[in-house]
Order: sequence, then structure tokens, then C-alpha cells
Amino acid sequence: MPTRRYFDQELDQLRARVLELGQLVKTELHEALRALEELDKELAKEVIASDQAVNELRFTIEDDCFKLIATQQPAASDLRTIIAVINIIVDLEQIGDKAKDIAEAISQVKRYQKVEQPSALKAMGELVASMLDQCLQAYAEGDIELAKQAASREAEVDQMLETVVSNVIEHMAKAKKEKKVTASMGILGVAQQLERIGDLVTNVVERVIYIATGSVEELNVEP
Repeated sequence: MPTRRYFDQELDQLRARVLELGQLVKTELHEALRALEELDKELAKEVIASDQAVNELRFTIEDDCFKLIATQQPAASDLRTIIAVINIIVDLEQIGDKAKDIAEAISQVKRYQKVEQPSALKAMGELVASMLDQCLQAYAEGDIELAKQAASREAEVDQMLETVVSNVIEHMAKAKKEKKVTASMGILGVAQQLERIGDLVTNVVERVIYIATGSVEELNVEP
């Protein structure tokens, strides 16, 4: 088998493994958000347990990348792809970590179920999940414009975070029970994790663009 053809097959398999990791992370995030909405502690435990599979697959892919570099002597464009993949899987794993953090916060939120979750919190969850979907599709298809669309929505996430923070502070100011304050702090923590997921999706988008163009393009840079 010609070396180039073999190496292209290896790169295709690498892409498939990254998308497999992305699917695991997507599922982890969606289940964490469902557990939050339903305050389902058992589902939250399942989410927390599922994070181990994400971590293991990330390290397997990373090992595959190092083996390709060591044994195939990739050309510059191929090396760029492999290095970008290493960065992508780190960010995907961190998104999984944030989903796990959301699941862990559910017991805190559930301590006072009368605390209403701000509507902006659910909207944040739906938005970052949609951004992740777009980002992974862009990676699979090499679609730069779709990748940029995903990253462009980060500003909406930041605005929603501000709304959630305002709502939580208002609730805490009126709170007379310690459990209510604890639940409100849990909601605030979830919102912060969601905002961080938006940042991580943008990181992945930047690597998708780098694979396609060879140029580093830093997106959504704050002044």
C-alpha cells in the first residue's frame, strides 16, 4: 500500500475518533442539562460517571497522534492537522469536565427546589449545546463559515450570563433561608460553566479554521 494512501486513511480514522469523542461530550452535556432542568440527581450521577469514558478516549486519541508523528514523518500540512487535533481533543475533554461540573452542582440547586431557575439559564444551555453541534459539524465537513457561525454566538452567551447573574443577585438579596442562598449560588455556578463552554467551543473553531487554512485566527477577542 502506498505510504500516502495509508497515511490519508490514518488521518481519516483520526477524524472519526475525534468525532466519536465529540459525540460523547455532546451526550454528556445534553444529559447534564436535562438533569438540571428536571433536578434529577440519579441522572446527574450517570453524567458524572460518563466523564471517565471521555477522558479515556481523549488520551487514546492523543497517543494515536504521537504515534503518527513518530512513525509517519508527516508533511507540514499533515503535522498541522495532527497538532490541531491534539488541541481540539483537550478542549472537548474540558467541555466534558464542565458538563460534569454542572451535574455536580445539581445537588446544590436541589437543596431548595422553590428557587426558580432563570429562563436565561435554560436558554444558555440550549445555545452552547447548539454551538457545540455546529462546531463538530464544521470540523467533520471542513466548513469554515459554519465554524465561524458557531463562534459568533459566544456574545449571546455572555449576555445571557449577565442576565442570570442579575437574576441570581436579586433572588439572593431577598433570600431569608440559607438553603435558598445555596441553591442560588449553585445556579450561578452552572451559568459560569456554560459561559466557559462557549469559550471552549470558540477554541475548537479556531483549530478547525487552522486545519483548513493554515492560518491562526483568534476569534472573539475582548478589547
